[in-house]
Amino acid sequence: MFKDIGIVIGILVIMITIIVYIMRKNIEKIRYKAVHIEPIQTREMGFYEKYIKRVIDVTCAVMAIICLSPLYLVIAMLVWIKLGSPILFTQNRPGLITEDGRETIFKMYKFRTMTNERDENGDFLPDEMRLTKFGVWLRRTSLDELPEVFNILNNTLSLVGPRPQLVRDLTFMTKEQRMRHTAKPGLSGLAQINGRNAISWEEKLNWDLKYIQKVSFVEDIQIILKTVMTALIKQEGITEENMATTEDLGDYLLRSKKIDSEFYLKKQKEAKMIIEDRDELKKTIALLNCHEDDVICFRKEIIEALIDRGYNVVISCPEGRRLNELRNISNIRIENIRIDRRGTNPIHDLKLLFDYIAFMKKYNPDVVCTFTIKPNIYGSIAADICGIPHINNITGLGSGFINGGRVQKIVQILYRIALRNSRKVFFQNNENMKTAIDSKMISKNSLYECIPGSGVNLERFHYVEKEKNDYITFNYIGRVLKEKGIDDYINVANIIKQRYPNVLFNVIGFVEPTEIYYKQILKKLEEKGIIHYCGSVDDVRPYIINSDAIIHPSSYGEGISNVLLETAASGRVIITTNISGCREVVDDGKSGFVYQAKNIHELEKKIEKFIALTPTERKSMGKVGRKKVEKEFNRQVVVESYIRSIEKCI
Repeated sequence: MFKDIGIVIGILVIMITIIVYIMRKNIEKIRYKAVHIEPIQTREMGFYEKYIKRVIDVTCAVMAIICLSPLYLVIAMLVWIKLGSPILFTQNRPGLITEDGRETIFKMYKFRTMTNERDENGDFLPDEMRLTKFGVWLRRTSLDELPEVFNILNNTLSLVGPRPQLVRDLTFMTKEQRMRHTAKPGLSGLAQINGRNAISWEEKLNWDLKYIQKVSFVEDIQIILKTVMTALIKQEGITEENMATTEDLGDYLLRSKKIDSEFYLKKQKEAKMIIEDRDELKKTIALLNCHEDDVICFRKEIIEALIDRGYNVVISCPEGRRLNELRNISNIRIENIRIDRRGTNPIHDLKLLFDYIAFMKKYNPDVVCTFTIKPNIYGSIAADICGIPHINNITGLGSGFINGGRVQKIVQILYRIALRNSRKVFFQNNENMKTAIDSKMISKNSLYECIPGSGVNLERFHYVEKEKNDYITFNYIGRVLKEKGIDDYINVANIIKQRYPNVLFNVIGFVEPTEIYYKQILKKLEEKGIIHYCGSVDDVRPYIINSDAIIHPSSYGEGISNVLLETAASGRVIITTNISGCREVVDDGKSGFVYQAKNIHELEKKIEKFIALTPTERKSMGKVGRKKVEKEFNRQVVVESYIRSIEKCI
C-alpha cells in the first residue's frame, strides 16, 4: 500500500514540477509593467518577507494541489457542466511594484462563476444576470479561488498579503494607498479577515497598509487560520449588499461624491491605457486552416487586413510550397500542423487536438479563427481548454453530415461541444445556418451570421472578354473527388465529345490522396482526347479567361463554391447543381444554368443548351454573373465582418 501511495505522490510531484516549469517559462507572457502611472516610493523588505515567505508559499501550494487534487477535478467538472468552457476565469490584476516604483500587472486565475451570455451587440450581460446560484455558492465558500494556488507557483501571488484589486481600482488609489503594492499580493490579508467586502474601501486599504508595516511569520499564520474560519465557517462579507460583485473603487468614490465625473473619466482612461499597453504586446490572431490553397486563395485578404491594423498573425496549416510567399512577412508565423482531412481515425484526431493545444500554448493568441470541419471542431475545443476566444467559419457541413447515419450524429455532437462558447459563428449559406440551428449545433448564447462565402477578390478576378476561337472550352476546377462530381463530368465529357468535337474539357486541380486511382483514369481519358488534365495550378485565372464556362457538378456539402465566384467574377458562365452553396451563385437562365445534382442526362441538356447560344448571348450571361458577384459576393464584406468580430473579442 505504501508503495502505491509513493507512486501516486511521485506522479503528482512530477506533474507539479512540469506545471511550475511551464508557468515560469511563460511568466513574461502574463506579466508586464504598468508604465502609464506615476511611480511610488519603494519599501525595503525584511528577511522573512524576502527569503522565508517564498519557501512557505511554494511548500503550501504544492501540498494544497496534492491534497486537494480530487476537489480541483470535481469543481472543474461542475463548472464545465453548469457553465461550459472555459473552466477558468482570468483577469489582469496589479501586483508587486518593481524597482522603479510601478506596479506589475499579472493574470489571476479563478474558477468561472458566471455564464458567457451576451446581448445582441455581442457585449456581456450585466454581472447580476450572469451570476448563477452555483457561482454564488462557489464565491461564498471561496472555492472559486482555488486556482490562485497556481499564481503562487508562478510567483505572482503569496499566501498572505494585500488582496489584488482591479487595474481600474489601482488608478483611483492615492500614492499612500498604493504602498500596499510594496508587498506581494496574497490570497488573503487583514482586510479579508476583518469584514472582507462588507467594509468600506477606506477600511480595506487601511488594513492593507497596516499589514505592510510589519510582515511577520506569526501574523501570516494568524491570518491563514482566521481566513479559513471566516470563509468556510462564517462566510462573511462575500459580496456587498444588493450587488452581484464588489463595487469598484472609482464607482464608490463617485457615488459618495468624493470625486467628480471629470476626474472619474480621466482615471478610467488611465486604467484603459494600462490594460491596452499589454494588448499592444499580445494582439495575436491565429488562423487554423487545413490546406495551403485555402490560406493563399481565400484568407490572404483577411491576413493582409490584420497586418495593416498592427496585429501579429500565426497560421496553422500543413506544410506547403505556396505558403512561402507569406514567410518573409515579419508579423506572420506559420506552424506546420498536419491534418488527416478526410480520415476518421480517432487517434489521428486526438493527436490533432493536442497539436492545437501545444500551438496555442506556444503562441498565446488573443483570438483563434477556424475554417473547415476539423479545425472548427478540434481547434475550438483546444481554444476553450486554453481559455482563448474563437470565431468559427462553417465552410460547408461536408459529406459526413449530408449523408446522415452514425457519422452525422458524431459530427453533430462534436460541433455542439466545439461551438458552445464560440464568440461568432459564420455560415456561408442560409441552408447550413438553418440546419445548425435546427439540430442545436450552436448554443442560444452564440452569435451567428451568414456571410457571402469567402467572397471573391473583384480586383484580382476582373472581367475579361474571351478571345475568339473555334473551340468551346469547359473547366472543372477543384479537387478530383467523387463527391465533387468528377465522375459526372467525365461521363458527360464522353457523351458531348462524340457529338461536338470542337468542345474541350479541362480538369484543373489535385487528385485527393484518398482517391488516387483517378490519376490513371484521367491519364487514359487524356490519351483518348476526351479531357485535358492540367493538374494543380497556383493561378487559375489564365484557365478561366481562356474558357467559356465552368461545369461544377458537386453534390458535396459546400459553403459557397469559390471557383464559381471566381468564374462569375471573370465574366464566364456557370453550369452547376442545385445544392446549397452552388445555386446561390447563379441566376438560373440569366448568368448560368442549374440542374439536379447527379442527373447526368439533365447536365447533358444544359451543356447542349449552352453550346447552342451565340457568342453574344454567352457574353451577355457572363456580364450578368459579374454584376451578381459584385453586388452580393465582394470579399471585402467578409474581411470587414471578420475585423469587427475579432475586435469585439479583444
